[in-house]
Amino acid sequence: MGLIPKWLRDWIASLMPKQESTGSGSVQMGTVQGPVQNVTHVTHHHFYAPSSAQAENQPPAKNDESRPAATAAHKEVLTLMKPLDRKVRVRVLDFMRREFQTAMVVELTPEQVRRLRSYVETVRRNEERGRERT
Repeated sequence: MGLIPKWLRDWIASLMPKQESTGSGSVQMGTVQGPVQNVTHVTHHHFYAPSSAQAENQPPAKNDESRPAATAAHKEVLTLMKPLDRKVRVRVLDFMRREFQTAMVVELTPEQVRRLRSYVETVRRNEERGRERT
């Protein structure tokens, strides 16, 4: 018996089932018992270096040593904010982000602290009025 001729091998191969893999994320499987689940997870990370104009406008990174000390005015505002409900406190922080571009009370200037204090006092008055009505 010798070798099988090429024409016979090609003819036998044409009789066999063909598996084609087309499309993105295609899966081939033979006999499967039970449920089959195909999960594809792709994560992309994009890192961009800041342009020279952006790098000049950004403040230097702050570490613990350069962190400003909290003054008495800062502490008073924080004390006024402490009893506020979570939703109301989030509104105050949103105000700070919108007006002062920060959510950290200790980073505010004395003028900004005065403005924040009046805002918090107004919010507290409105909250108390709302509770009295109910």
